[in-house]
Amino acid sequence: MFASLFLTTTIRYYSFTTQYMAVYGPTQHAVHPMKSKDGTKVIKDREGFLPRWAEHLKELLNCQPN
Repeated sequence: MFASLFLTTTIRYYSFTTQYMAVYGPTQHAVHPMKSKDGTKVIKDREGFLPRWAEHLKELLNCQPN
C-alpha cells in the first residue's frame, strides 16, 4: 500500500511541476551584487564572482598562491 501511495504522489508531483513549468517557465536565480576588496567597485556578473571568492578564501585561510 505504501508503494502505491508513494507512486501516486510522485506522479501527481511530476504532473504538477510539468504544468507549472509550462505556464511560468524555468525559475531564474537572482544574482546579488558583491563589492570588490577595496569597496570601490560593485561586481554584478557571475564571471566576476569566482575570482573575488577565490581572493576572499585565500585571505581567510591565509594561503599563499602557488
